[in-house]
Amino acid sequence: MYGISKSTKDIVTLVNVGDQLKLKLFNEKNPESQGLNKVSYTITFPNLAVNDGEPYKVCIMSTDNFKLKCENGKNSPLDRPEFVDINVAGKSSEKG
Repeated sequence: MYGISKSTKDIVTLVNVGDQLKLKLFNEKNPESQGLNKVSYTITFPNLAVNDGEPYKVCIMSTDNFKLKCENGKNSPLDRPEFVDINVAGKSSEKG
């Protein structure tokens, strides 16, 4: 997530792969993220085989307005983590 400012409220990050969903809460008062305009999370799905090209969805929801901002992706054939950037302050490329 990027575009974080002093006025950013708590943000829930949701990641969906197949039939599994993981959540992570960003709290603006977390000392690890204070003063940063971006935050990175690593979210893993142990014991889930994700095939090449399989879709996934990453969404964020601010407690300020409870609107979802989502980005879709497809699992790469490369043996590396997937990356998704979502602008907290701006509009995403897709409606959730």
